[in-house]
Amino acid sequence: MDNPYVPPEAALTDASLQGRPGPTTTRPASATVFGVLNIVFGGIGLLSSLLVFSSMLLQQKQPPGENPINAIMMESLIYRIWWNASMGLSFVGSAVLLAAGIGLLMTRPWGRSFSVGYAWYMILMTFLGLVMNSIYLFGPLWTLYQNPPSPEAKFIIMVSLVSGVIGPVLGLIYPVLMLIFLNRPVVVRAYRKNDESMFLS
Repeated sequence: MDNPYVPPEAALTDASLQGRPGPTTTRPASATVFGVLNIVFGGIGLLSSLLVFSSMLLQQKQPPGENPINAIMMESLIYRIWWNASMGLSFVGSAVLLAAGIGLLMTRPWGRSFSVGYAWYMILMTFLGLVMNSIYLFGPLWTLYQNPPSPEAKFIIMVSLVSGVIGPVLGLIYPVLMLIFLNRPVVVRAYRKNDESMFLS
């Protein structure tokens, strides 16, 4: 006579043997948070890149003396190339960050890979940007600050120097936190397990 009582473990085993889908992988809370933030920051980054690019086109039509940063860019071909390249990379990076956020919320392994890759990219670009600004921007700005052409220009120079140093340092907080939380064993296991389950299915 068969035992009418079937333990829950046995029922799950029988269901899996019959080809029924098993329980989905639980998404860690930190992955959910960074998924949402990646989408928000990625969207803001795309919009900001378009606005900055548009403003630079307008500033290039102004006389160089009205904007000291624009004057420095016009005088330095290397810095102008770097600025244009970094703006293009920023647009692409924001698109990758947006896609990474969607992938994290969908518990896709590539979402975590894109997020970690973007974090390392941001750290590298931040330090590279500080080096380029220190060589081609901060020095000429400081020289111009000591003898500004106008009070308005002096204010722009002061704001540019302060934001040029503080901004990148603060910008490192998010990618560093993302590396810390998305490389935690619980997150790595969750996305790796989901990758294996997708492969086996």
